[in-house]
Amino acid sequence: PVFHIGEPFEYLEYYINHYNYIGLGGMVGKSKQTLSPWLDVVFGKYVCDGKGYPKVKVHGFGLTSISLMVKYPWYSVDSSTWIKVAVMGTVMVPYLRQGKWIYDEGCWIVCMTERRKKEKYHIANLPLLKRKVVLKYFEEMGFPLGKSRFEKVPQSYEPKENERWVEKKPEDPNEKRLLEIIEELGLCNCYDLRRKLNILFFQNLQKCLPKWPRPLKIKKGGRGFEL
Repeated sequence: PVFHIGEPFEYLEYYINHYNYIGLGGMVGKSKQTLSPWLDVVFGKYVCDGKGYPKVKVHGFGLTSISLMVKYPWYSVDSSTWIKVAVMGTVMVPYLRQGKWIYDEGCWIVCMTERRKKEKYHIANLPLLKRKVVLKYFEEMGFPLGKSRFEKVPQSYEPKENERWVEKKPEDPNEKRLLEIIEELGLCNCYDLRRKLNILFFQNLQKCLPKWPRPLKIKKGGRGFEL
């Protein structure tokens, strides 16, 4: 059974009393500012017992916020962020602190594709220190940057195995079309590699979280729960 944001809480109480595994839904598209107070009530008042431990397993549908994943004692969550980010030509990079990769405090979204090289958060436009950290992460994870070049060619041209169109076909048949020539396969030109790197990010995030059931801790003053 799934309890959705906006539904009466008596449904949530019923699910908790009759099932050992429930879902929370309706969260896709909602801001963190909207979800956090609602989840505080869901977990602090209903899901968790007096010691802060969850009484049932809870699955979060479409949960994309790392901070919300970490804050509450979910049993499981699902999200398509790792795929969507990869499709957009970007990858997720953890923060680095005292030589250790920090996965549970958020991440940098770094643009890799050459077609978006003018964007501020493209790897080529990052501040030098930040760029070094990003490159260090790629190297340690074993993912090459890759290399491509671009040419305008006639629309009648047939792309080779290492080539692909990177723009829609122009309406004017005499206008040339932009072609990408992949010289070295890597994160800048391979969606599959970006996807793999992003899923590794979430796998490493999972490893650094305490095993379920992990408790919420009561805040000083009895004002609710926190990790």
